[in-house]
Amino acid sequence: MGQTALALSTAAAIAWLVILGVQPVHVPLRDFSKGHIPAFTQALSGVKGQTLIVPSDRLSRVDIWMRTRIQPDEHIQVTFDLIDIVDQKDVLASGIVVFNRSGDLWQVRVVFDPELVSKGNRIYLRMSSVLSSPEASLHYAFVRGDLYVPGQLRDADRVDFPDQDLRFRLYLEPMLPKPFAWLETVLGPTATAAVKAKGPPTWIVTSITVVIGALIAASTVLGTVFASRFFQARLQLLGTAALLFIELAVVMTILAGAEAPIAKLWVQLT
Repeated sequence: MGQTALALSTAAAIAWLVILGVQPVHVPLRDFSKGHIPAFTQALSGVKGQTLIVPSDRLSRVDIWMRTRIQPDEHIQVTFDLIDIVDQKDVLASGIVVFNRSGDLWQVRVVFDPELVSKGNRIYLRMSSVLSSPEASLHYAFVRGDLYVPGQLRDADRVDFPDQDLRFRLYLEPMLPKPFAWLETVLGPTATAAVKAKGPPTWIVTSITVVIGALIAASTVLGTVFASRFFQARLQLLGTAALLFIELAVVMTILAGAEAPIAKLWVQLT
């Protein structure tokens, strides 16, 4: 019984690590709406959007949150356009998603080639929806208050309420390859927060974080080896490997669980 439970736990941990490992990795930037309770605005005109200023090179993803109300056998088609706001006819990339069921909070990850934009560019993320029935409805999460000064929430391409923004979050393409890119997703926000707080230089914060991470990893491995001593002799090797995978899965869940493909929707703009 104990061997079966151990084997199942190990298999589940490995499967979870594989799921996280195949996910695209992006480095999160500041969430302007963090700590604010979002409201929802319906796409009555069929068109909603948010203007942005690209804060850094390598911008590769914008997350927004949506809610759908759809009757059986109905659907909502949404076209996502990334537009150069200087010339609104210049569509940099587009993608289409069809919703066929209701959802209380879709986290939509809009991904695009980071080469399309550069730091300082003024862009417009525009969503155009087509409803198959008047009974269907589409809502976007937004926040009241001018939390994001460089941009505005738009309705039908107009700014009706200048003190509102979509709830969104920006992400950068990592500089490191997988699996080291996951480390960058942890170190990047930490270093950015330290700089904004006028703390130590980025390289010092990064070095300290790496050292702490290495100490935690070493203590985890040592703790696992000692814990495996409690298994029977013939189970020591299996027990050690199982505990390492399980602990690694727990650590990755803490560090990268938000990136897991659960209740998330990827939209690749091309």
